Amino acid sequence: MKIRVGFIINYTLNKWLGISYYYENLFKTIIDQNDNKIEIVILTDEHITEEETKKFKGIEIIKSKLFDRKSSRWKNYFNIFLILLFGKNFLVEKFLLNNNIKIVSHTSILGRNSKVPSIKFIPDFQELHYPEYFNWKMILKRKMTVWFAAMNSNKIILYSESIKKDMDKIFRTKNEKISYLPYCTNINDDFNLLSFNELKDKFNLKSSYFYLPNHFWKHKNHMTVYKALDYINKNFNKKIYLITTGEKSDYRNPSYNNELEKYILNNNLNENIKHLGIISMNEVYSLIKHSKALINPSFFEGWGTSVEHARYFKKNVIASNIPIHLEQNKFNLNQKINSEHSIKFCHYFEPKDYIQLANLILKISNFEEVETEQSRLAYLAGHKKIVNNFYINYLNIINTII
Repeated sequence: MKIRVGFIINYTLNKWLGISYYYENLFKTIIDQNDNKIEIVILTDEHITEEETKKFKGIEIIKSKLFDRKSSRWKNYFNIFLILLFGKNFLVEKFLLNNNIKIVSHTSILGRNSKVPSIKFIPDFQELHYPEYFNWKMILKRKMTVWFAAMNSNKIILYSESIKKDMDKIFRTKNEKISYLPYCTNINDDFNLLSFNELKDKFNLKSSYFYLPNHFWKHKNHMTVYKALDYINKNFNKKIYLITTGEKSDYRNPSYNNELEKYILNNNLNENIKHLGIISMNEVYSLIKHSKALINPSFFEGWGTSVEHARYFKKNVIASNIPIHLEQNKFNLNQKINSEHSIKFCHYFEPKDYIQLANLILKISNFEEVETEQSRLAYLAGHKKIVNNFYINYLNIINTII
């Protein structure tokens, strides 16, 4: 019998693109498996749009006012009060039982006494590293979420041990309460990837480019990449092109994008940098596939998902040497599927050292990619095993609870 796993979607999808992409990838991985042991059920409200519904094609969607994304703050507080006082929300519990939901995963905390268990996913603790990006209310809320999850959920899913160390700084949680589920990119024939010529025609691309797919948030560190391009322009007779995508604003640092634009203008980088805005994942994957290398210069990450995408396409990666990027490489080495599936193509730099970054860009710009169809098929077969391991890990987490 299939395990009906509920995911409560009570937020606007296009406002949290990173999380939305995460769920799309997770759902696709579950659906692609042959054992059919998990049945995904989306729990949402009447406000879900037709465009949002398309993202969950083939997945059962149940709508209820209990999961209203437009509910008042006081209604949310009341739900927390019920869980604190009684260990559950009786109405939510009854609704889930009536719809045969065995467990709620990732999205919500149902309470320590709920007959339906819950798993809470916490992607990172950025507020510990960059408190200046958060006001005191946001920091307090994020800290309370950790305590609330530790006391009232059945499991907490984290990407990595690095994140667990951060979590313990806020609220020391027992190891048995934690499960690790590192991100795993799942791409197959469902994605109709564009050829380079199609990309070139659609976006007017140059023949060779580097790709930076991060949103324009200050901790994503675009400025160091721009400084590296400026350094190359002024010291070497070589033109480097950079493609960027993502949301071009940071509500926590509203002046940051203006700083970047001003730097581009003052240093004549308009010919070097092309921004494509928010694009589909199909286009993101296509840009990665045809790039010289992917760049992730972040000061902080929960898990470098773009690095995982690049690994799938066997691309060179230029990444900041932050702890999570290093742990990510170690994790991939420990997969023991195929040595090539480690990020052996990953090149690290100090996130503020634009000269070190510039030298890596110049080095990789001279690389020639040569790959046979046979080696590519072998590589993809190995990656398929990694995706299967991810699914088995997730299924085991669920089975240990229910």
